[in-house]
Amino acid sequence: MNTTEHVLDLSKYEAQLQFLQINPATRIVGSIGRMVAAQEIVGRPFLEFEDRKVARLATDGMTDIDVLGVPDEMVAHARLLGEPNVDNRAFADTDVTVAHEDDVWYLRSSEADFEERLNPELMESVRGRIDEVDIVTIPLLTHIALHNLRRRDARKDQLTTTTMNYLLHTEALRRQEIPKISTENLRPFLRLQTELRVQQLLHGDNGRHSGARHSGES
Repeated sequence: MNTTEHVLDLSKYEAQLQFLQINPATRIVGSIGRMVAAQEIVGRPFLEFEDRKVARLATDGMTDIDVLGVPDEMVAHARLLGEPNVDNRAFADTDVTVAHEDDVWYLRSSEADFEERLNPELMESVRGRIDEVDIVTIPLLTHIALHNLRRRDARKDQLTTTTMNYLLHTEALRRQEIPKISTENLRPFLRLQTELRVQQLLHGDNGRHSGARHSGES
């Protein structure tokens, strides 16, 4: 199957991606970033979109481009270069962000009164080229940590979880080991996940974050 024709035309987002990646700290996340892992591990960059198509979910375009490490002013300009929104928060309905300041990465949420430094290996640049479009993203385990910050109930999110777990399992079999990121280095994500869950329980908004964005995460 010609996945570019039938699943996603990545060239529609090339201008925005090129501009955003002028910044050396930019990391493309969300479904575009995860394409790099799918290409590297199983040679099928559009795997996530193929799964959505089989599940009869929309695959005709991106609603947003998710990024980390991009200053707000660059985000604002990139939004003018194409139709998709550019989102430098982990979720459109929270204030979680991963910021890059003075060569240090921070995981932050004012909602949870949370800020911790991240080990650089979590944000190590992983580069791919898909349909002549360059993409700089993060390691697969960091993608999974971001995705798991919130409880995921939407069908699209569950498919994404399944796809990422499949990629992780396949890579582990190929290498005969789990990809190496220290468990200790992942703990900031686990601590924030707990804090966000506590906030949900305290404010009685169990459903607020599970559907609004992810129905819509690209």
